[in-house]
Amino acid sequence: MNREELLNYKYLIMGLGISGFYSAKFLIEKGVDVLISDISDSKLIRERAEELKKLANEIGSSFDYKIGEQNEELLKGIDIVILSPGIRPDLKMFDLAKKKGTILTNDIQLFYWFYGKDLIGVTGSNGKSTTVTLLSHILNNCGVESIVAGNIGKSVFEINKKEIENKTIILELSSFQLETMIDFRPKIGVLLNLTPDHLDRHPDFDTYIKAKLNIFKNQNEDDFAILNDILPEYSFINELKSKKLGFTTRGELKNFYDGVFVRNEKIYFKRGESIEFVGNREDINLIGEHNLENFLAAYIVSKVNGINNTDILEGVKGYKTLPHRLEFVGELNGVKFYNDSKATNVDSAIMGVKSFSKGVHLILGGKDKNTELDSLFKAMESRVVGVYLIGEAAERFSNEMGDRFKKTMCVDLKDAMLTAFKKAKSGDVILLSPACASFDMFKNFEDRGERFKEIFKELKESGDYE
Repeated sequence: MNREELLNYKYLIMGLGISGFYSAKFLIEKGVDVLISDISDSKLIRERAEELKKLANEIGSSFDYKIGEQNEELLKGIDIVILSPGIRPDLKMFDLAKKKGTILTNDIQLFYWFYGKDLIGVTGSNGKSTTVTLLSHILNNCGVESIVAGNIGKSVFEINKKEIENKTIILELSSFQLETMIDFRPKIGVLLNLTPDHLDRHPDFDTYIKAKLNIFKNQNEDDFAILNDILPEYSFINELKSKKLGFTTRGELKNFYDGVFVRNEKIYFKRGESIEFVGNREDINLIGEHNLENFLAAYIVSKVNGINNTDILEGVKGYKTLPHRLEFVGELNGVKFYNDSKATNVDSAIMGVKSFSKGVHLILGGKDKNTELDSLFKAMESRVVGVYLIGEAAERFSNEMGDRFKKTMCVDLKDAMLTAFKKAKSGDVILLSPACASFDMFKNFEDRGERFKEIFKELKESGDYE
């Protein structure tokens, strides 16, 4: 789709979160007809809508907004609907519109249409934010200027024109964004892992996988597909037209001819018949096997960008783990506190638990995603000495856990942390890795993680632990 066509369409922006707001702002500045709809009547949404209305009046663009109920009436005369990630594309109100030729997509696709720039896209059930920020850190340290946007919380339309022209753009992509892509084609696409997640949104795991694989569907022979060697199934791999490279922490590559692997704590890169030594596991200052996988993915992208091993390893050294992702908060009486609030599903909680060999006091619970728990319980064996259950999911977790672990039902996060600290001894770890969403008790996982850090600070300042 060319830019001239895009400027002649009428747009409906569904949802006035970060992506919706900046998409609308971009289109208004282009003089395009825009209608905005958000179901929330919050002060923030009203303020954003009024700000956009003021901008449209100054420019002379056609603009309107509707707050409240969303139905088929909104779609009259609309050519393209830009969906915020939280809005389902399979809603009944879109059925007739799609049959009439209305296009449903998202801000990433719109950005791609307007700029057509070579992009790096990273998706997966877990590790996306760590990988994109780690990759950006490495590239920037090696003289390749880069910027991160997408699902990480920065809209692509917040990137200014100069940055678009001069920087490598790295996108974190969720299944919600990928499911409405049309011809989006990243120069380098990365799939970190696939585990059941967001099944409250996607009807089944297969549908979720299909959405994730959209990252590769438009690639051609000039592009690169980088995939974890350990995925649920590989029937799709022969359909990929792009150059394929794999990564694994578990010895030789099984599904790829080229890629990076770890054998006996040493990292190797294989390309054709050549195998080169990259470095030792201890050179990567990131806790956990999952973070080593994130590094391996970032390593391959860096190699594709022409960076040598020495510079890549040097670039990793200064990287600091993102907040709420196995974040070391502090230590009291020899007990270490780790905030892994971003572990909002079972698989990411497993990764958190497996980062420690023993003495873990684990805080679990929150808004239940109704995923299976046996794999988590298996990972907890021999590592977890106490479980502290909070939130909406606490009762189900307790019932399914039975007597396998010493457990305590807690009123809230503070109760869980204080109870765990009373039972912990020097050398133990208190880990918030809840395996649940946060919305039953907190605004989001960041809010939950910040509260964890506040409670630690309160405990430290009180002196009650001495």
